Amino acid sequence: MNLPNTITAGRILAAPFIAALPFIGSPGARLIAFVLYIVAAVTDYYDGKLARTRNLITDLGRLLDPLADKLLLFATLIPMFVLMAPHTDPLIPTSAESIDAGRLPFLTPFGAIGLPWWIVALVIGRELFMTVFRQAAARRGVVIAAIGPAKWKTAFQSIWVGSAYFWFFAATTAASQNWGSAAWRAFAYFNGTVGTLAMIASVFLTVYSLALYLRRYAGVFALITIGDELLLGFTVDTNAAHISRTLAAAGVEVVRRTTVGDEADKIAAAVGEALERTGAVITTGGLGPTSDDLTKPAIAKIFGRSMKLDEEIASALEQRWRARFPNSRFPATNRSQAEIPEGARVLTNRHGSAPGIWLEDDKGRWVAMIPGVPRVMRGMLAEEVLPRIKVVAGGSENAIISETLRTTGIAESAIAELLGPNVLGEQDTETGSLSLAYLPGIAGVDLRVTAKRLAPARAEKLVREAIEKLRSLVSAYVYGEDDTDLAAVVLEKCRSLGLKLAVAESCTGGLLGERITNIPGSSDVFLGGVIAYHDDVKRQALDVRAEEIERYGAVSEQVALQMASGVRKKLGADIGVSITGIAGPGGGTPEKPVGLVWIAVDAWETKARRFHLIGDRAEIRQRAAQAALEIVRRALSNG
Repeated sequence: MNLPNTITAGRILAAPFIAALPFIGSPGARLIAFVLYIVAAVTDYYDGKLARTRNLITDLGRLLDPLADKLLLFATLIPMFVLMAPHTDPLIPTSAESIDAGRLPFLTPFGAIGLPWWIVALVIGRELFMTVFRQAAARRGVVIAAIGPAKWKTAFQSIWVGSAYFWFFAATTAASQNWGSAAWRAFAYFNGTVGTLAMIASVFLTVYSLALYLRRYAGVFALITIGDELLLGFTVDTNAAHISRTLAAAGVEVVRRTTVGDEADKIAAAVGEALERTGAVITTGGLGPTSDDLTKPAIAKIFGRSMKLDEEIASALEQRWRARFPNSRFPATNRSQAEIPEGARVLTNRHGSAPGIWLEDDKGRWVAMIPGVPRVMRGMLAEEVLPRIKVVAGGSENAIISETLRTTGIAESAIAELLGPNVLGEQDTETGSLSLAYLPGIAGVDLRVTAKRLAPARAEKLVREAIEKLRSLVSAYVYGEDDTDLAAVVLEKCRSLGLKLAVAESCTGGLLGERITNIPGSSDVFLGGVIAYHDDVKRQALDVRAEEIERYGAVSEQVALQMASGVRKKLGADIGVSITGIAGPGGGTPEKPVGLVWIAVDAWETKARRFHLIGDRAEIRQRAAQAALEIVRRALSNG
């Protein structure tokens, strides 16, 4: 057992003593109870911090820590409820009367304040509910982190309980008998007032934090895409990405995504498991008229519903067919699209033939089935499914907002070191969360900031502030946001400065030119390029000296500089860019390994940089083109 777990176990062992000692009338016993409680409250914070900072989090710790917290809370509520019963006189004239009667409520200038039974019931009920709620969320794949109001609730609870336990001790000392002393009366009133205010704040935050938890974690969904073509990789699953983005924009979180083949038992198993975890499932695919379209009967079986033919839908399908193919017979198999699970609601399909299905049980669990054709799916999601989701999700006004800061020329580990471990500060806000994701790729490292379960305006503000903070820390490597293409940034900088651009490529074989010409309107800046793959072309088209190639090799600083200078002069550009390298998989040597690339820029000054790029042939070429664009961007920014 590690140190944090040992400390937690100590709190568990202390709980019975904290509960029992206040019932012993002696000041010594009650002082020990007070000290034990303070130590337990402090170590509750310390052991968690110790486990996180030293990476000592274990499954045992996850079990013991919430158990210790609840035992400690329940242990304090027992003596507080019994001993803090108010005196029959609402304004106790002397503390001695209260103490002699065996009652120790908080004494305040406004009267004696005890601990009502409903507060005890509220606090205990909330803790038990959150335990069950967290376990249910964990089964759905959702981790419920502590939020700000819950942390403040705990802090005020500690002050409230600490004040009560100190009062138990102080009220039984000899000094307490001298109620006529102004100092003693002032102390009693001060302690009682602080404890009472902390109790009121704790009760308010108990209710408020519970409401926020319910609001924050109520709307979670599962998404299942169906089709053998998706599993086998013949079709890219664009539906899942579109649905997740659409739901996120509406403040709805997809916590589980699954793909299954066209087999009824596997469809049923996937949907059944998703229903147990979330109670809300969207499926795409398997609603067509062929033998492999098994979604409806498989899901109907889960709900214990039979399939029935809807003649109105069948008639509409036949009319649609005859309108499109007037000289063709309506296939009998198409009537299967009109078979609907008993008790289901039909989702109108204005973009295709197969109707969607909304099936719900008496527990409030539901499945929305929509076709898998992307165009049809997008239309039905917006028109039929999303409005219903907003209703069943309780009309949540929350949103999930993401923005991305795009960087290049720096590794993921290096940028993480620059930013530090907690660059965004407190990740959990009062009602939602703010997170940072590092997304490395061939083009660089994207930094994506996401705000979840927040009002749209609040989410946008927090995300924008976070993006600007990140930009200030890594500004040298930032070239844009969201879907910005580095080639577009370079072209815009050239355009604003009135500069023309030309490129000379060897190992990239025209990839740099393609990146540039993919941007609409590039012709007003980009003059053209030369693909000088063979050394003869380098000499003839770019005036690279033969002796330089022979002496230094085609992949060298000298040749890269001459290529950049040659293409600038030949095409009459203001900026010439060149790339020469070894993309592999063959051609490398110990002196010049695969991945060695030289990139040069010839403008108001001439520079070349050496790169050792990793990856296969395609990745090396893509990284080289990106690096060339970044060199030009920096030259334009610094020039």
